[in-house]
This record gives sequence, structure tokens and C-alpha cells, in this order.
Amino acid sequence: MTEHGIPRHKLLIGEITLVLMVVVWGSTFFMIKEHLAYVDAVMMLVYRFTAASLMLGLYLVMKGKKPFKNLFSGFLVGVLMFGIYCSQNIGMIDTTASNSGFITGLFVIFVPLFSIFFFKQIPPLMRIFAAFLAVVGMWNLTGGFHNLNKGDMITLIAPICCAL
Repeated sequence: MTEHGIPRHKLLIGEITLVLMVVVWGSTFFMIKEHLAYVDAVMMLVYRFTAASLMLGLYLVMKGKKPFKNLFSGFLVGVLMFGIYCSQNIGMIDTTASNSGFITGLFVIFVPLFSIFFFKQIPPLMRIFAAFLAVVGMWNLTGGFHNLNKGDMITLIAPICCAL
């Protein structure tokens, strides 16, 4: 047992899962960049959002839930998700996959900034340090910015929507 009462093997499973999720998340930028050579950036979102909506709707119906119960909240989240993916897809036409990944990851900086702006709450110093450390880690993994361009500026909408 660890000091938090969680068995070590469960912590290890959690850490391995987290690493796998980061690998999957990071690899999607390269795959999307490749697909944008063949499919329009917005049409790709139409396909992805339609498939996700149908799968979620089917799942909710199978579980006996009401798919339209929280329609307004779902719409707001959908608009923000569209802002994330649309700005990434359109921005990636003119930028690199690594720039897009790095810029999208900047949401870790926007979350505490929005917390200060919207809720008038200054995050604890440790959280600010963790956000800074995350940006340094992303910079090391992606190589940071290369040739800042129009695509990078469009992609900057993604972390703002993600933080919201």
C-alpha cells in the first residue's frame, strides 16, 4: 500500500495508462496532418462529430438514458469542442503537427489564467509551477515553436476553447 491507501499495482496501471493516452493523443496530430491532404478540414470534423454523436446517442438509448435531456449543456460543450478541432484542423494546413500539439497543450497555462480572470481565484503556487513544468516538458517533447505562422495563430484558438 502507498501513503494514500492505493495499492502500488493500481498506481502502476494508472501511470502506464496515462503514458499510453499521451502517446495516442500525440500521434493524432501526425495522423490528422496526413489526412488533411485528402479531406477538407471542416468536412473531416463533420465526419468525426457525426460518428461520435451517433455512437453516443446509441449508447445512451441502450443504457435507457434520455439522449436529449441535457441538450443545451451538450450544445455548449459541442461548440467548444468544435472550436478546438476546427482551429486545429484549419491551422494544421499551414503549420507542423508538432507546433499544433505544442500550441494545443498550452491550455495548461490558460486554465489558471481563466481561473484568475473569471473566478478571481489565484491558483496555489504549486499549480502554477506544475503548469510551467508541463509547458517546459511539452517544449522538450515537441521542440517548441518553429517558424511561427498563420496556422499557429489559428491553432491558438484550440487551447483557449479547451481551457474554457
